Amino acid sequence: MKKINFPFTAILGQNKMKMALILNVIDPLIGGVLLTGHQGTGKSTAVRSLVDVMPRIEVIKECAFSCNPNADFEDLCAECQAKQKVGEIITEKREMRIVNLPLGVTEDMVCGSLSIDKVLTEGIRALHPGLLAKANRGILYIDEINLLQDHIVDVLLDTAASGVNIIEREGISVSHPARFVLVGSMNPEEGDLRPQIADRLGLEVKIKAPYDPKMRAEITKRVIEFNDNPKEFIKKYEKEQEELKKQIINARNILKDVKIPDKIYELVSKIVNELDIFSQRADITFIRCVRTHAAFKGRTNINQEDLNAATTLVFEHRIHSLHYEMTPEEIEGKIATVFGKIEEAYEDPDIYKFNEETEGPLKHSDDPQEKFKRQPIDRDNVDVPELDEQKAPPPKEEDNERRKPDPSGGWKVKDVPLDEDFKELKAGEIDMMPLIYRMHNQMTNILDNIRKDRKISNYGGRGIGRRIKLASSQKGRYVSYRSPVN
Repeated sequence: MKKINFPFTAILGQNKMKMALILNVIDPLIGGVLLTGHQGTGKSTAVRSLVDVMPRIEVIKECAFSCNPNADFEDLCAECQAKQKVGEIITEKREMRIVNLPLGVTEDMVCGSLSIDKVLTEGIRALHPGLLAKANRGILYIDEINLLQDHIVDVLLDTAASGVNIIEREGISVSHPARFVLVGSMNPEEGDLRPQIADRLGLEVKIKAPYDPKMRAEITKRVIEFNDNPKEFIKKYEKEQEELKKQIINARNILKDVKIPDKIYELVSKIVNELDIFSQRADITFIRCVRTHAAFKGRTNINQEDLNAATTLVFEHRIHSLHYEMTPEEIEGKIATVFGKIEEAYEDPDIYKFNEETEGPLKHSDDPQEKFKRQPIDRDNVDVPELDEQKAPPPKEEDNERRKPDPSGGWKVKDVPLDEDFKELKAGEIDMMPLIYRMHNQMTNILDNIRKDRKISNYGGRGIGRRIKLASSQKGRYVSYRSPVN
C-alpha cells in the first residue's frame, strides 16, 4: 500500500524550509538541513512530501544499495563491480527514497549486520543491509535528532563525510556506498544539538507557525480537505508538483555550469571571519548554496538574490553552536549587519577590489596584528611586541656585580633579594619602564653568568666535576656512562 503524502507545493508559510530541502535535493553535497521548531509546525510533513517532487534516479537492477550505473568502478558495491566486469549490468529507474531513522535504533540496524558463516563464500551477499544501504542516493530523515544516541550520531557523521559504510565483524570488513542527504528535525525545548552535528548539517531553518490569521485559516482548510479526500486534493496541485519537479531536474543538469566570480570567494571568507565562525565548512556550504540557488532559478550566473538566500540558511546555527551566550535576536542582528555589507559590496564593485588596499566594507586591517608577529629570540629582541618602539634599557653594572657567582661555587646570600631591595621609593625615583623588560634583562644576565662560570652537563650529577654512572631506579641495571661537558 502506497502512502499518500500532502502535496509539497500545497504547504503554506514555510518557503524558507521548502527552499532548504529543494537545494539539498539538487546538490546533496550541501550537507543536509536541520529543521528546528515546535511541534505541529509542519517539519515532518514537509520532509515526507518532498519525495513526490524528487526526480527519478537510474539504478542497477536488483542492487540492494541502489548503485549508480554511471559511477566510477570504485564507487560500486562488490556485487555490481563483478557484474560490470562481465558486462551483465541491467539498469532501471525508480523514485528516490526517504528513509526514517527511529530514536531507538541499534548500530546493526543502521549499518547492517554480517553473517560470518556466509561471508567467505558469498561475500557481499552475506551482508544484511541496514538503513544506510536503503538511504544511499536518497534522504535519511531523523526526527528529534538532538535525542539520538551519541554513538549512532558518530556513525552517521563518519558515513556522511566519507560516503562509504564499513561493517567490520570478527576481523572481516565489508563496505558499500552510502551517499545520502541527512535531514534532521528537533524541538529546541527538548535540548540543544551537539556543535559537531550542527556544523556537519549544511543548512538550518527555524520554523515558526504563521501569525497571519488568513494564512492560518487557509492552512487549516487545506489540511481538512486533504484528510477528507486525499486523491481529489492532490489533483488540484498536480500541475504545480510537475513543474517543480522539472525545475529541480533542470537545476541538477546545469548546476556545474554556474560560474562563481573570484571576488565572491574572498567576500565569503571575510563574511565568515566577521561572524567568528571557525569551520571551513561554512565557506564551502555558502558557495554551494549560492550556486545551487542560481541553478534552481534557471541561471548560470549568480546575483544578489542567491547571496541573500545563502546568508539566511548557512550561518545562524553555526554561530549559535559556538556562542551559546548570544540570544537569537543578537545572532539575527549580527547576521543582518553583515548582510547589509554583502549588499553594499555586491552592488558597487568599486568598493570591493580583490587584493588591493581598499577591499570594501568587510576589509580588516593587519596593522593591529603586525606588532604581534613572531620574532627571533636574542639578547636585543624579545618575543614580545615593542610598545611605542621603546627599547629595554641596558643592564646596570651594579646588578651584574651583585649577580656574579662566588669563585668557590654556589651563590652568596647577597644574591638573594634583601629588605633593602624592597625599600620605599619616592615619586621621582620610580622606574616607569614596563616590568617585563627589567625582568628580561635580569634573567638574561643570570643565565649568561651561569653558562660561563658553571660546568653544566646533560645528565645526573650536573656540575660536580666527576664521572657518574646512571642506573635504573627500578632494576639497578647500568644505563649510561658519560663525562661532564667542559
